[in-house]
Parts: sequence; C-alpha cells; structure tokens
Amino acid sequence: MHDDDGQKTQQQQQHLNHHQQRQRFFFQCYKTTLFLFVYLSTIHNKQQHNLFAMATSNICNTTSPSSSCYQQQQQQQQKNQDELVLNEIQSHLSSTSTTLSSSSPPFFFPNNDKYTFTIPSYNFFQSIAYSDTFRTKYWRIRPLLIPSSSLTTTTTSTKSSSWVTNIFTMKDLQTIDGSFISGQQTSLEIRKGSKGGDDDVKRWRNNKNIKDNPQRRTRWDDVVTALTGGTVFFNHASLSFPSLAHICRLATLAFGLPTNVNIYVTPPLVETSIPPHTDRQDVLIMQTAGSKRWRVWGPPKQGKPGVDPFNRGKNGDTITERELQSGKLLINAVLRPGDVLYVPAGFPHATDTSTVVVNESNDSVKMESTDIFSETSLHLTLGLDAHVWGLTYMHLRQFVLSRSGKDPALRRGATFTVSEEASWDITRTIPVGFLAGKKAGWDKTRNESCQNNDHFTPNATQMGSIENEYLEEFIDDLKKIIMRLEHHRWADEESKSKKEESTKDKDAVDSNNEMDYELVSSNAIQHKKAREPLPTHGQFLSVIEYILCQHLPSVLHAQEVMYSHVTDPRDDSMLLEMRKLSKKQNEIMQQFSAFGQERYEEDVQVEREEKNEVEEDFWHQFKTGWKS
Repeated sequence: MHDDDGQKTQQQQQHLNHHQQRQRFFFQCYKTTLFLFVYLSTIHNKQQHNLFAMATSNICNTTSPSSSCYQQQQQQQQKNQDELVLNEIQSHLSSTSTTLSSSSPPFFFPNNDKYTFTIPSYNFFQSIAYSDTFRTKYWRIRPLLIPSSSLTTTTTSTKSSSWVTNIFTMKDLQTIDGSFISGQQTSLEIRKGSKGGDDDVKRWRNNKNIKDNPQRRTRWDDVVTALTGGTVFFNHASLSFPSLAHICRLATLAFGLPTNVNIYVTPPLVETSIPPHTDRQDVLIMQTAGSKRWRVWGPPKQGKPGVDPFNRGKNGDTITERELQSGKLLINAVLRPGDVLYVPAGFPHATDTSTVVVNESNDSVKMESTDIFSETSLHLTLGLDAHVWGLTYMHLRQFVLSRSGKDPALRRGATFTVSEEASWDITRTIPVGFLAGKKAGWDKTRNESCQNNDHFTPNATQMGSIENEYLEEFIDDLKKIIMRLEHHRWADEESKSKKEESTKDKDAVDSNNEMDYELVSSNAIQHKKAREPLPTHGQFLSVIEYILCQHLPSVLHAQEVMYSHVTDPRDDSMLLEMRKLSKKQNEIMQQFSAFGQERYEEDVQVEREEKNEVEEDFWHQFKTGWKS
C-alpha cells in the first residue's frame, strides 16, 4: 500500500516537474518571441525614422534667412541665375560674326585695323547690353564673374578670350617713359600688410605721386620703384593711351553711357593691394596679365551718417569688418588673364595678390600662392559713368523740384541710408542707353530718337521716335522714387482728387453752417501745408527731354571727340589738346547745373499772376476797411 502511495507520489512529482518544465519552456519561448518582436520592431522603427529623416531632409524652411537650407536654396538659385546670364552672353557671342559689315553698327563705328580686339570686344559689350537678365538682375544689384571660358564659343577659337589680354600689356605701359603722365602709388599704411581683424581694413589715404617732382617727365624706373611692395594706379588712363581710348569708344557705342578706364598694377604677394572701398561707377574689371584675388561684398546694412555710401573707404574713412559682414561676401575669387568681373556702384570690394582661393571651380588641387601669383598683375577698370555726369534719379529729382519752385532739400524725417530701398533707388542710373531697353528703341534708333540734338527749347517736344510708353514709365518711376524718399511730404493722386471734391463742396455749404465750413477750410489748409502736390507732368517731361535730347548727346559727343584724339602719350601736343577738350566737358556740366537752377517758365508766370492777385486782394481789403 505504501509502495503504491510512494509510486503514486513519485509519478505526481514527475508529472509536476514535467509540467513545470513545459511552463518554463513555453515561458522561454514567449520571452524569446517577445524579444524578437521588440528587436524587429526597433529595427523597423529605425528604418522608418531614417526614411522619414531622408524624406524631411529636403524640406527647407524658406521663410527663415538664418536657416542653412534657406541659404543653400538661395545659393542654388543664384548659381542658376549666373548660369542663365552667362548662357545669354555666350549665345549672343555665338550668333555674332567675326567681321562687321558697314551696315551692322547703328552709327559711326570706331574701327581700327591696328587693334585685333575691336570686333570681339564690341560683340562682348553688346552681349552684356542685350542681356535682359543682366540688366534686370545684376545692374546695381549683384556682382557677376565672367570667366574667360564663357567668352569661348563653339564657332570661334578656343583662345577667343585673348582679346582681353591684348587690350593693354606691360609693354604698352612702358610707353609712359618720357611722357608727363603720372600715376599714384598706395600709401605706406596699406603697403605694411595686415594683421587680420579690423587691422585688415586699411585707410586708403596718403597715396602719393610716383614721381618726386610732378613737373618733370616720367621715367619707367619711377613705375618700377613705386611697384615695390604695393599697387600703382593711373586714373583716366583712357585719355593718355590710344588702345584704352579705343576700348572706351567701343564700350560707349555698345552701352550708350559715358566711359572711362583706369589702370591698376600690383606685384606678386601683396597682402593688401587695395583695401575695402566703394566707387560711384559701375565697373567692368578686365584682367589682362597676372592674377589678382577679388572680394566683393553687398552694401552695408546700416549706412554711416554723413558719409557718401558711394565713396566709402577713402579720405580717412574706414569700412569696418562688421559693416562688411552685414553686407555678406558675394564674390571671393582669383581673376586670371581673360577674366571679366562686374562690380556694381556702392558695393565694397578689396584686392590682393597673396591669397589662394582653394574652392575655385577651375582649381582641381590646392596650389601655392607663389604658383598662382607668379607674375605682376595688371587689370583695367572700365567705368560706366552715370553719377559723375548727372545720370541718376537723384539728379533728376533735384532738377524737377528746383525748376518747379520746390525745395529739393530732404525734409525732416527723410533718411539717406543705403540699406533702405527708397534711398538706394534714388541713386540708380536713369533708363538711358542700354538700360532703356527696347521700349526706347535703343537697339534700333539710338541717338536718332531726338529730333533736334543741337538746339534745345524747354517747352518743345523733341522726343521724336521715342516711344510714349517708355516716357510714361520713366516719369512714373521718378514720381514713385520721389514719393518713397519723402512719403510724408507729397500728396498722392488720391488725396489730390479728395481736395478737388472738397473744393466743389464749397458751393453746397449752407449759409447757416458757416462755422462748419470754416472748420473744413481750416483742415484743408492744414492738409495743404502737410502734403505738397508733386510737380506737373509737363515739368517732369521738360527735365527728361533735356537729359535725353541735350545733355547726354553732348556728353557722348564730347567723349567721342576726346578719345578720337588720343594718339601717343609722349606727344606733348596731344596733352594740350586733351586739356582743351576737357574744358569743353566742363562747359557741358556748367550748362547742366545752370539748367537745374532755372525755373520752369510757366511756373514763373503762374507765380507772378498769383502774387498780383494776392496784392490786389490786399489793397482791396485795405481800402474797404479804411472807408468803413
């Protein structure tokens, strides 16, 4: 019995152990399954997360300028825009022939068989002038680097950009020997180099003549000595060297704007060739020999009070590192022979011949500075002069207001900071030359748009074949710019119509409401004092007629005469002739200033009539009061 019970107990124990083993086994399987589930779920979630991250990595916050993806997007858009304008330039160059027929140029073409760069340079200037993208997206907006490779087309030689290097060489500069031409060398403050930071921003002052005695003739040794450790430059060199005068004539013909060329020569390994500064001219930099590093920034966000934003970094002024950073670095590249760079007016820029830009697209490997800057750098600065000849909206505003009897001085509350759209717009070049586009018939009629270029009558309509649409847009843009600059001063067309309505309501006022009418009249007077009406349409048109039909043709003609007389820098008679012709240019600007100070004849007559009416009313009231 006991044996049966023991055997039974043993069987129960075995059964229990077997059951527990099964439970442990199933529990272990459960744990393993659970672990595998969690593990696989984790991997799946990670994969999903990676896929989500990859999908969202391309989503850019385009509303935040500080975000990296926004900046990348902007850089890509700018790169696409650069490619677009370069393609337009190349397309035009490909469509032009290597020779010009006598009927191709719109008027006198300054052809000269002596210069091989005549036709390719003219075609290049035309390619820029005819580019809508350049005119609307780059002029006075952004710099543009045009590498020599962009000047090469499939229909021309691979060395078609060599015309840039043929314009002017060091051999041409040596013809200065024995002449009275004198250049300047950068100051010792610049030649000492830089230590980084704000010390890198040197003051461009104390520049001195390359000769100890400006009255004696120049020797080539003077140039060589002045080049030691720094830059030598020659302003208005196009009035001394015939090839530069020739390139100016071609550029003026293509762009329809006055031009000028300066020369800059810098030896290798100069840390600061020219410190950060701004210029009044829009310029095309043409690298003819050696290499030079260029940095171009956007205009500083906050203008410096009392300092011309188009003449910064000169005469003791310094553009600080903080100001440069606020404008952002737009160009940082080494120009090599054949390259061209457009720099807008008012954009700070600096140069050196010692810094290697590693991330240049045409540099496959990092090179030593002695390899890149092994030769003396020579570049030409072709200035498209608008400000110096009064071809800006600022000059037209001055003339329109002065001639209509209104004070041209900026009223309290008007600001003049380059970061503000209104004050930047007022310095823009007016739509003349290639900036006028096809609406003004620039590509067809050119200087034939005005009927009488030699004799100007203020009230006569001389616009001839110039399209009315162009004139109306010109006047409308000038009005908008004037109002934006002093929005608190001028009454718009809507307020003008309200004034006319209030005047009509005067007769409807009941005699019993004389007090109400006096209140309305008082408010109208206060409103009139606060808001002035803009000059009339005829007053705007009178100034524009003078600029288009008298002033600009006179300036271009005077420059054509001057440049056509440049022969040999060592010819003393040429120097005397240049002085005489320079006086003619001065006379043109004196006539320009005199026109701006004249009163519009109709305004003078109206003012006299109003003055007589006031005097008659005064004496009538005086006599009436005396009799009573």
